[in-house]
Amino acid sequence: MSSRRIEKHDVFFAYADNPALTGEVMRETATGIARATGLVTRTWQELAVDGKIVIDKVFEAIRQSKVVVAEVGTLSSNVLFEVGFAIAAGKHVILCIDQTNEEAMRLWREFALLGSIGHVGYRQSHDIVEAFANERPDENESRLWEDLLVTGGVVPRIPRSQFYLPSGLRNDADRILARVLRDRTTLAVNEVDPEENGVAPLPWFAANVYKASSALIHLRGPQRVREKIHNARASILGGLAAGLELPTLMIAEEGFVAPFDYRDLMQTYSTTKHLTERVNSWLDELPAMTTGKSVGRRVLNAELPVRGFGEYVAEYEEGDLAEYFVPTGEFQAVIASSLAVFVGRKGTGKTANMLRAAELLRADKRNVVTSIKPSGYELLSILEVLSKLPRQEASNFLLEAIWQYLLLTEIAISVVADAEERPAGISVSSPAGKLRTYLQTTEGMAVDFATRLEGLLKEVSDRAEQMPAGVAASQNWVTRQIYKDHVGELKQLISESVADRERIAVLIDNLDKAWDRDADQEKQSQLILGLLGAVGKVEKELRRAGAGRNPTRVTLAVFLRADIFDVVRKFAREPDKITTLQIRWTDPELRARIIEDRYVFQRDGKADPDDLWQDLFAATVKGVETRRYILERSLPRPRDLVFLCNAAAVTASNRRHSRIEEEDIITAESDYSSFAFDALLVEGVQTEELDNVLFEFAGGEATLDWVAAEEIVASASTGTSCDELMTILIRSNFLGVEVNDGVFEYVADDHSERRAKVMNRKLISRLGRPGRVTIHPAFRPYLSIAENSSSGMNG
Repeated sequence: MSSRRIEKHDVFFAYADNPALTGEVMRETATGIARATGLVTRTWQELAVDGKIVIDKVFEAIRQSKVVVAEVGTLSSNVLFEVGFAIAAGKHVILCIDQTNEEAMRLWREFALLGSIGHVGYRQSHDIVEAFANERPDENESRLWEDLLVTGGVVPRIPRSQFYLPSGLRNDADRILARVLRDRTTLAVNEVDPEENGVAPLPWFAANVYKASSALIHLRGPQRVREKIHNARASILGGLAAGLELPTLMIAEEGFVAPFDYRDLMQTYSTTKHLTERVNSWLDELPAMTTGKSVGRRVLNAELPVRGFGEYVAEYEEGDLAEYFVPTGEFQAVIASSLAVFVGRKGTGKTANMLRAAELLRADKRNVVTSIKPSGYELLSILEVLSKLPRQEASNFLLEAIWQYLLLTEIAISVVADAEERPAGISVSSPAGKLRTYLQTTEGMAVDFATRLEGLLKEVSDRAEQMPAGVAASQNWVTRQIYKDHVGELKQLISESVADRERIAVLIDNLDKAWDRDADQEKQSQLILGLLGAVGKVEKELRRAGAGRNPTRVTLAVFLRADIFDVVRKFAREPDKITTLQIRWTDPELRARIIEDRYVFQRDGKADPDDLWQDLFAATVKGVETRRYILERSLPRPRDLVFLCNAAAVTASNRRHSRIEEEDIITAESDYSSFAFDALLVEGVQTEELDNVLFEFAGGEATLDWVAAEEIVASASTGTSCDELMTILIRSNFLGVEVNDGVFEYVADDHSERRAKVMNRKLISRLGRPGRVTIHPAFRPYLSIAENSSSGMNG
């Protein structure tokens, strides 16, 4: 009975069976569409066999349909999985949400992933029937899937590659799973960074799932934070993978009840050992390559001049970055720097600066460049070892010793790699040849950074109980454990190998990946401070080893989030001696180049920057010149501008527009606002109360008196002082400070914050009225903030 074929139909309906009223509305909608159009409709409940749903029947029903109508207000995992499946199967997808359900509308805004597709807001079944009858999606071929792929920058499938969505909890399970995948050296893993890509637009996910040959999706247990939103996104992505017929594993901790749609793809685990066994067993059975489905047609009916503006995360566009990289004064300082910390908020271009600096520095043969990007899990391992030391007075010394060892070995590996790339190669008897032999024959040297660090930490951890008492004795013990007896030879070989070089440039990124706002902030700060202290000692060691020769300069550039550095500096003995440079994008003309240069690059240089705003975008939005509107409605950093413009391009493409119209930008602004809000929550390392504080502003006005803002903050605070929370809101650009009548400034650091507050205080005295703050336009759509007459877009 379960093998009978699905009867022919035109429209398939997906919805949750709870609440019952939703199911009733959708069944009435199915009947109404059939009556109004003559189409054959089928609901998922009609597929039951002996009272049970067979998932193969659901898949078959979706494949046979022309249109899939899905009620998504509940964020049902089953429904979203079916939506993902339908998108990948090339179907028209109509999303419906009960607009009288306030909770459903809030969840939809927070979910955000499907925002660019649009939805039908309904009060009764007639609203959906009328929208369907007017649009008649069944009469045209759906191009949604192709639009998503092309806009997302689709590339051919990569053999032995895997799309991996971690749980994003950064717990032991995520750490162990990352190690399992890292050990699979023949598998190219494309891991979704929860902080950078967790709220990426749907085209990005579509293209990245498409190019993979398998998918691993880690869901959150029902008791975990934000599990509903994470698992909703995971369900969509699992559906995309299933629609492409990719080998897919969806995994979650014990207690997770698998929806029937992906029960066959689902496994649970009770311990990290169990997790390792489950994943390794599945990985062992992966085929060498899975071809999947073809992208099909690439030419669309309504073709925008460009499909998008590139990746908003620098790591994913490294190949093209040089073509449209916008150099700033801070970037020039990276090139010339001796020792500095380059700080900036997420999305200001820290990684882009590092990637481009490494490329330019390597082009100068007088330099040796070492780029280090440790994962968060690796750095957390250092903190775990520190916590096990019986003599805590040795922890700072241990940190510096670990960093010195890692810097020396990374420099050695870079020196050898650089020499091997030279036309003459390396002779065995040359200094570089001897250094290569040393690395190959010394245990633990010729492995990757993660493995080398893991081995080092294991040795220290296993022998921690043997650490003697006393500062001097414990420091000598640490030196023996890390350096052994052969480090002097390593220093000498490095020094001889770089005798003809002027500079060893060490560039380090990703240190913020290990930052946990709930963990010991002092220990985490010491981890970073230990690195800053170690580089000077490395230079002295190499200088001593090369006595009698012109010393090779060792420089360090560390790229760090501004909010994290604010914490780190509190624990520094001499914070004023740390050279810092703030990466800012306060100049709107410079920021506009980020988009304009990408547009010119995508048009093969055969376009003028002004063409972007004249030919691709509508002239105005809400009466404001489009260029100015987009710059002022997005936060002053490259990532946000690229995200907003990409969202506008996707929306225009989905609507078959030949250019980006005003309504496309307004819709995209709503998607971007959700992205900006989620990113702010991720970045809020200084207090866990930030979530509650931000939501207290929802539904209010954009501009309000300073005292009124403080009252809102105080009402949501349970422990952190109002002044501290206001500083976080101002420093994160959520709030702008009024510095002149109706002019608001968004600040980036403590100096500019103090300046803005002084100007605000003088303004109060001059005008005889309360000072004011305004919520940045980027956050207003998501929080339903009313635009008032004083909510100007400045700063």
